[in-house]
Parts: sequence; structure tokens; C-alpha cells
Amino acid sequence: SSSERQPSKVFTGSGPFTVTLTVTHPSGQRQATRVIDFAPRVVITHYPEAIVGSTSGGDTTSFTVSNIGGSASTVNLTRQGTFFAQSPESFTLEPGASQTITVTTLALPDGRSEGTSVLSGDGVLPGTFVPIVALGVAPPEGDVIGVALMSRVDVSSPIGAPSAEGTASFTNTGSAGLTGVLSSDTAWLLPSPEVVTISPGGTVDVAFAIDPALRPDGGESGTFVAKLSLVYRLGTDQLGKAAGMSSPIRPRSGSGSGTASVGISHTAAAAAQVGQAPPLIEGEVAIFLPGIAHVQGSVGRFISDLTLTSLYKALTVRNLQMFFRPLGATTFSSQPPFNLAANKPLTYGDIARSVFGNTTAVGSLQLRGNDAGAVAASANVFNASNPAGTYGTTIPAFRSDRSAGPNEKIFLTGLLSSPTTHTNLYIQEASGHPANAQIEFFSAEGVPIESRIETLEAFGLRALNSSAPVGSVSTVITTTGDSEGRLLAYATPVDRASGDTWAVVDWPRYYGYASSEPVLIPVAASLQGANNTHFRTDVAIMNSGEADGSGTMQFYSRTGVLTERTITLPSSQSMMLNDVVAGFFGVTGDDAGYIVFTPDVGGFALTSRTYTTLAGQPATFGSGVPTMPLSSGMRLEGETRKLGGVSDASLTTVQAGTPGTFRTNAGLVETSGQPVTVRATLRYISGTQNTSAYGIRSANFQLGPRQFLQINNISHAIFGPDLRNKLGDLSNMQLEFEVIAGQGTVVAFTSTLDNGTGDSILRVD
Repeated sequence: SSSERQPSKVFTGSGPFTVTLTVTHPSGQRQATRVIDFAPRVVITHYPEAIVGSTSGGDTTSFTVSNIGGSASTVNLTRQGTFFAQSPESFTLEPGASQTITVTTLALPDGRSEGTSVLSGDGVLPGTFVPIVALGVAPPEGDVIGVALMSRVDVSSPIGAPSAEGTASFTNTGSAGLTGVLSSDTAWLLPSPEVVTISPGGTVDVAFAIDPALRPDGGESGTFVAKLSLVYRLGTDQLGKAAGMSSPIRPRSGSGSGTASVGISHTAAAAAQVGQAPPLIEGEVAIFLPGIAHVQGSVGRFISDLTLTSLYKALTVRNLQMFFRPLGATTFSSQPPFNLAANKPLTYGDIARSVFGNTTAVGSLQLRGNDAGAVAASANVFNASNPAGTYGTTIPAFRSDRSAGPNEKIFLTGLLSSPTTHTNLYIQEASGHPANAQIEFFSAEGVPIESRIETLEAFGLRALNSSAPVGSVSTVITTTGDSEGRLLAYATPVDRASGDTWAVVDWPRYYGYASSEPVLIPVAASLQGANNTHFRTDVAIMNSGEADGSGTMQFYSRTGVLTERTITLPSSQSMMLNDVVAGFFGVTGDDAGYIVFTPDVGGFALTSRTYTTLAGQPATFGSGVPTMPLSSGMRLEGETRKLGGVSDASLTTVQAGTPGTFRTNAGLVETSGQPVTVRATLRYISGTQNTSAYGIRSANFQLGPRQFLQINNISHAIFGPDLRNKLGDLSNMQLEFEVIAGQGTVVAFTSTLDNGTGDSILRVD
């Protein structure tokens, strides 16, 4: 601050202006940058799917144009091609407005036709156009069913590379030959122009190219995801009933075509460097993510994604660095130091391979830097082998200052070991010094079953697959020896029927609270969901103290009903509360809410999982749910919660159950018994090409005392149906929660579900 009034800065013209605020302090300088644009800026926010239909015409597709600038623009469309009409061809867009243009085929020649809709007007970059692709073909006799063999294909290239290439595989499980064309929902993904033909039971590889310069960020570091679609003519047996068909055929209502889609993930990254990670210095906080993988496992190929989000409201986190070491390696791979902007999360898809070049192993990632504690790291490991979609779990992002030092213990409960399940164990050294880990497994009755010792080198990782012996439900890991080494650990039970896995964590140590504190499980449910899903919650509770313990467990229903039970457990014993809402609390019918556990005597470790089954299938898909201190949460004190890398598909994609696409629901829990108003803000990419910018939309939600509020399809709830329906599938968004009124305390979380499998990943970041 200064007592002197500084002269005003006057900007002339319409912009865009880049304004940088610099704050100087004896400890250093911080900067925040904003772009101010008063001119119109017109971008394409939704690209059209190709049209495959009758040569007589009449089939439709659509695209959307939006004005993300600061003043109105009149936009004109010029048609290049004689096989289609478009409406409207001229319109005015106010700031923030969007217009959907309908494209209708006229008479089509046999084979593929390609044209363009060229945009002009104030705020339209010269050369902006929309590709229009159509295929006129007679319907074959019989059924045609196109299926993508993978729900996602990952491609990477060095930063600055002019292009990248890849292939995707499609099969035809129908009885008639498939004829179709490829289309993309973005400018930077360029499908092969060839007509695709697949014989019944056959499989083909189709090519695509990537132009990184056309990505929304212009090809900077990180990952963007697009959708490659194979649009094909339905057979004669399918025409007339297309509107009622479901995935994987996914026809447009009233059309003669079906669609099979695959996600294309493109990562731009600097070349990895080989070296060593230095030991932590006193006071340094590093973030550890043990279990990052690109590896073929017992139930499929596992890969990992990572999203980094600055916790600051307006400041850039500078000079961060990532180190990765696969199991068995003696050296690290690292990335050059980088900066993380305040409101632009950085996502890396399949990070082990695309950033560090690892294709055969599980490993450990470190995030280092003077300000690493100001970064929220969200990572997952998931099975990418199922064409129906993905399933996996979050990887806990551990802080090094909450690791277990000499003679300190880590408590993990909720392990599974049966003919249909097994449990893996990950142990990480977190200081840069050798350490010993004493591992003890216990039955539910607290009886020791097995004990072993593992020796870890500095920053070493142990991945102990199928390590939980039969009958064990918990493990206690103790740091032993005379070294300065420190340990982190978590477990991942695996459902062998689905390949799904989830994280079991020592939550008191993870969050840094005492095991005798009241705790919150922010979501628990027993209810039916979309796409034939049935959600329920299991809870495991262990007495981690040295004497008998007791406490009260309460379920706060979304309907406002409170149910409570008393729990008493001897030392080292565990209780497994399966389907806790219906089975333990006795709640009947569909219900959801949250759980509070208050210890009366002793200390406890609690873990939980909320999961779903699909109708008629034994396989489960779900997510571990953190057990948080009840004292945590946001208040009317300027506190915020930010989650980066959020995806939310359009309603059309959700209803089709498109594999490898995601919908995101949010939850808000008031925990102090006071009313509160929460503002939810989405920062999103409002264009599908490098002329785009980040848009911002907010909505307010009011909660009563102790209320549990679930917000389905978060972008629909914030944008409203008119805007949301024009934007297609959205990814790489940042979701921010803030208390703006009231004296209540709020915990916020998201649950992201794969539309194909129903598997969910819960985040509180």
C-alpha cells in the first residue's frame, strides 16, 4: 500500500488489453495478469457431426457460434458447396450470446461430399470456417452396429511440433456391411477424409492428425481432449426405430445414421530430462503421488492423468518441477521448471507415457518448488482397456510434512481379499533418506495375521500387489530403524469382475487431524442413478487406539432426517458396514446424505467407498470417499475451494451413454447448523479452436442448517439450459466454490462419472 495516489492509466481502442498488477514485498514480487477485451470476438463453440443419410437429402446436423467479446457483432455465413443449406445465414450476437445453425442436406451424390460454411463479421478472424461433411449412401440389408474398440486414444508430441498423428480402431458387430465417414468436434483434430467400410465382424484402423497450433492454448504444455466420431448408415432393419436405439448405436433422433465415438487425448510436453531429485530441505513441502502408471495389469492396461490447480485466487505459482521414477529405476525423469496460472489448471493425460516416456511400469511422481503447498494435485489411475469406458480411482496427493516419522504409524482399514477381490499396497519414502516399514495385517477381530518388513531406499516406492492375506481387513505400517526416513502409504482394493479399484487412506494423517476428532464422510447413498446404475456406500471403521473405544455415528439424510447409532470397538478391531445407509442405519427407499462420526473415547480410522452396479451385473464401479475433519469447510472468510480439470458432457452424450465421456455432479454439505449461501463458478473454454478464450459463469446455491445438496450435471445447473445446450461436451474446466453469505460451514465435493461404465471418481481437492 502507498499513501501516494498513482496516476490513472487510460486505455484507448477496443482491446484486447493485457493488464498486469505487480505487488512488491520484501520477500519478493507477485504478479496477476488479466485480459480485457471490449471488441466482439466470435468463435465456433460446437462443431457439426458429419451427415450420413439418403441421397435425396433432408438429413440435418448443427453447429454453434458464440460471441465471447465485449460488444455485439453481426455474423454472416457464406456457403461453399451445393449439397447443403444452412439456417440462419445472418444473425446478430450480443456479448455472451450463442447461435445454433442448422445444416440440412439437399440432393447428395453417391460418396463423400465436403464443403464449408465461412464466417465473416466484426470479431471474426479472417479464414474462420466450419467444415461440412456428408455421405449419401443407400441403407444396407440387415443391422449395422459400429463400436470403438477403445474409449480413448492418447497421442503426444513435443511442444512446438507442427503436427502429430494417431489411429483409432472401430469394429462392426452387425450383420450388414458398414459404410461411414469420420468427423471431429474440434478444429485441431483432423480426421482422415477416406470413406470407412467395415465388413460384418470386421475391424479397421482409421487415421487422424493433430494440429497443435489450433488447440485453444495454441499448443502450449498440457492436454486437451476431443471426440472422433464414425458416422455410418443404419441398415434397413434399423430404420424406423432409430429414435429408440441406445448405445453403442447412438443414432440421431429421426435420422438414418448411427455414431460410434472415441476420445482423442493430445498432450504437448517438453522433453523429459534424466537426473536425481535432491533430498527435501528443512521446511520444504513436496507433493507425492505414488502409483502413477502406464502398465499392463492383471485386469487391463492402467494409465494415469494428472491435473494441477493453483490454490491462489489471482497469483501464479512459479518455478514448479515434476520428478518421476518408475519402480526399479535408479534415476528420475524430470520436466523443466514451469509456472501454474491462478485460474488455468494444467492437465496431463497418460502422464507417465506422454510426459516421461514410461510405457511399462508403475512409478512415483513428486511435485517440488518453493510454493508446491499452494497447488492442488488431482491424479487418478484407471483401466483404459474396456470399450465401454474407463474405471479406476484417485491417487492420493500426499504432503511430505504429514508423512510418518520414526516409530509413527499409518492405519489402513477396508482391505479386501477374496476369490473376487484383492488388495495392493503402496509405500513411499518421503524425505530423501532410507527407511524401514514394518507391515502388520489384522483380521476384523484385531487378530494379527501376517507381519513383514520392507526396506525402502531414499524416495523409494514399494508396490506390493495382492499383498493382503486372506481374512485381513486392516494393516498398520510403522516407520522403524534409526534413519531420518519418513513413510507414506495407501492401499487399493480391486474388484476382479470389473477391474475397478479405489484408494484406502489413513485420512487423519492425510489431512493432519487427530484420530479423536469428529469426522465427516461427505456423501453416503443407497439409491438408483442414471443409466441403470444403483449406488450404495460401504464404511470401514477401525479402533486405532491402544484401549477400547466408542463413538456415535450419524446419518444426515438429504430429506432432513437424522439417524444415529453407537459403535464400540476394542483396540485394533474393525467393523465393515456394507451398504451402510440401508444395512446399518436402516433407511428404506432411495436416499443420500452424509455421515458424521464423533468419538466418545479413543481414536479411530474410517474409510468408505460409494459405488454402483449395473443392472444384472455383479461387477462394481465406484470411488473411495475421503473422511474429513468435521471442522474443515469453507466459511464467510474469503475461503474458496478450486477443482481443475473438470469435465461435464452434454445431455445428449449422457443419455447416449457414450464411453469415455464424463458427467460431473457436485455436492454441498452444511456442517455447523447454520444457513449459508455458496457461489459456484465455472471457468470454461468457450471455443474449440485457438481463437477461444476462457468464459466464466456463476450460480448461487442456498443451504439450510445441516443440509446435503446434490447438484447434478454441474455445468447445466450453472449455465442454464439455453447456453449449456449450445456448447457440447466440456472439459478442462475449473470449478470454484465460495461462501458469500451466512454463518454456515460448507464442504464441497464433485463426483465425476464415466457415461459408459457408471464408474465414479470423487474429489474434494
